[in-house]
Amino acid sequence: MTVTTAARNKVQDSKQQSVVPETFLSCFEISNSDGLTWSVRLYKVRANSGEKTHAERGEFKQVIWSLKKKHQELCSGYGFVVDLDEETIAVPSTWQLPSDVHEGGYHVILDSEFTTDPTNSGHQSIISGILREGIKKHFKENRSDVLGELWQDFDQFCQMPPTESVADNHFCRKFGIAAKMLVGKRWVIQPLITTATVDGRTFADYCRNGELSILAEMIEAKQANRLNRRNRATAVRVLRDESTEFLTRARVLELEEPNLLVGIAKLSGREQAEKAGGTIKCRSFNGPAVDVPLHQLRLILDSQITQADHSETILEPADRHHFAGLLRDFVNGVKVNNIQINLSESPLDASALGAEKVAFPALRVRGEGTAELVLPSPIPVTREALRNRGRQRTEALKRFGYLQSNPINPLLAWPKRFGQDRAKRMATDINYLMKIAGIGFQFQWFLYENVDELGRYITSRGFDSLFAVLPEGSRKPYRDDSTHEKIKQRIDVPSQCIQFDHTLPEKWVNKPHREMEKEDARLARRIKQRYELCLWNLLAKLHWIPFAPLDPFNYNVHIGLDVGGRHNTHIMACLGHGFASPKDGLLFRPEEIAIDVQKAEPIPTECLTRGLLQLIEQVHSELTAAKVTPDFESLLLFRDGRLLGDGDEWNEIDAIRTVFKQLHERGWVTEKAIWTAVEVMKSAEGWRIMNGIDGVAHFSHLHGNVQKVLPDLPAVSLVFERLLVAVESL
Repeated sequence: MTVTTAARNKVQDSKQQSVVPETFLSCFEISNSDGLTWSVRLYKVRANSGEKTHAERGEFKQVIWSLKKKHQELCSGYGFVVDLDEETIAVPSTWQLPSDVHEGGYHVILDSEFTTDPTNSGHQSIISGILREGIKKHFKENRSDVLGELWQDFDQFCQMPPTESVADNHFCRKFGIAAKMLVGKRWVIQPLITTATVDGRTFADYCRNGELSILAEMIEAKQANRLNRRNRATAVRVLRDESTEFLTRARVLELEEPNLLVGIAKLSGREQAEKAGGTIKCRSFNGPAVDVPLHQLRLILDSQITQADHSETILEPADRHHFAGLLRDFVNGVKVNNIQINLSESPLDASALGAEKVAFPALRVRGEGTAELVLPSPIPVTREALRNRGRQRTEALKRFGYLQSNPINPLLAWPKRFGQDRAKRMATDINYLMKIAGIGFQFQWFLYENVDELGRYITSRGFDSLFAVLPEGSRKPYRDDSTHEKIKQRIDVPSQCIQFDHTLPEKWVNKPHREMEKEDARLARRIKQRYELCLWNLLAKLHWIPFAPLDPFNYNVHIGLDVGGRHNTHIMACLGHGFASPKDGLLFRPEEIAIDVQKAEPIPTECLTRGLLQLIEQVHSELTAAKVTPDFESLLLFRDGRLLGDGDEWNEIDAIRTVFKQLHERGWVTEKAIWTAVEVMKSAEGWRIMNGIDGVAHFSHLHGNVQKVLPDLPAVSLVFERLLVAVESL
């Protein structure tokens, strides 16, 4: 594994301790934001049939570009094409494109014309899009000596992989820019620093080694769990590197026929090697298919393939802040459609946004015997207070065990073909982790040939839980007949699975742990974290609870909602009841919501309504049977990702409204009930508050502060209380 950083020495040498606020966001304010005014025209692009389509937005933009090409005399300047929703496109007013015309199967109509107002929240998406397109143009036309040569990956730009090094994967720093309007109508530029992963071997390398089957499996894995808006397999993206000694040139293409490699992979090793000098057809977006030499192509990998190593790419806060500064310098002063964009020298001072205090709740933990201990809320909330609280909780777990537990007889199962050494070593490692966590039960180990044999062994020996190592590696595509699926379908006891290549590598099996820590501390830490995560997940399935909140929450009912599965056709919901008085007991009920379409995002209204109603009815029935009064007056729903829908036609939140209405008709909730839906966005990580200590950036501890950043998101402390408990539990 390699991580690329172009001009590494130059970057390190240029590091200087910049003056930063005590707390800040990783963004830079546009100092002349009042000048973000562009005259724009909005066009509607609709299918000629008049029916809603599931075309990609790129196709709508391409329709406008085609019109511009046909009417060059009506369009002055480079301009921009910004997609605002599923049918609306913004262009400069200097593009006098005709209206009420048909182009490429679409009907194009002029909708409106106006000048953007940076203080008008309704113009946010237009201004953000114009800035995005203008800065993207700057990346394309200008080179940064510090960032080095870059290749484009959608709206972002990546450093070149170090092809001279030998590694399974190359992790390339990826850079981009997002423009946002924050509270107080502050416009900022947010540097985006992520990672693109490129296969360490070219297609030709796989041919020469007779290992095209490995490449074919990775391609199948890329497509197995993903469909585009037309319910077709997503495109397989590759990096074509045409660089020479004198020129750097790389760009992203799509394989024309990915399945072609599957057929070639069935050839003998010698026959595959003969193909190494050949070509395969690829195409750029909306471009013709061309023959590309196999030695120029590397697969662009996704997280389901690289998850074992992806943690290696996480940047330290100081490095992230440093790269943010480099990006700021690169785009500062750029002209976007004749308007110069000037950025502040320092990142945005977080204290200028205001904050609300949210106290951590007191916790119940296990005490001596059957007694319980109470860990009080850390007041005032400081870094040291939180650390002390964490140490107290950990110490209580080690001394007295989980708050709720029961006797268990767990089994560790390893595929027989790997031999007993790896099974014995893993059993030793996980039993040690159980011991230091204060858990007095130990795993036995067993080598299995197949799942049926494993099931018989579990039944005959009375095991009540299973930690299974899978013979399939993490790069294998999903299959209905995989070992994981067989275990879930045929083994009746709670189980947790891990791929064999996510366990301790074979080279370390017969070496002491301290030696691995000394030689490869990251690997040692990563293996430990994986084992711990699997163990705690298994214990949770066995109804082990390490601790619980004591103080009341403002929302009595919490529901988590997520979409997943092979084709995003599975929806899981988990309902927790009793948070308004957790000391009286908490009830949790996870259920899958049935979906009758192939792709479940957006979640169809009828399916979501039916599933949530059934879940609430089940919990209501269980509580009533236990002589507990059900209380759904305050409900907080967490949606992993956005609440999706179809423009203004409908949204998933409509199902929540329907459920509320039906419960109100039954008398289960009153008109005064408060229900809240929260979108839990992965992109929120970019708004994490940082500390500037001695001029060096660090991630800030929460300290109980909740800050309102984006103007359309209310800073309601009630919404964040559960999140704070979740953070503390980590």
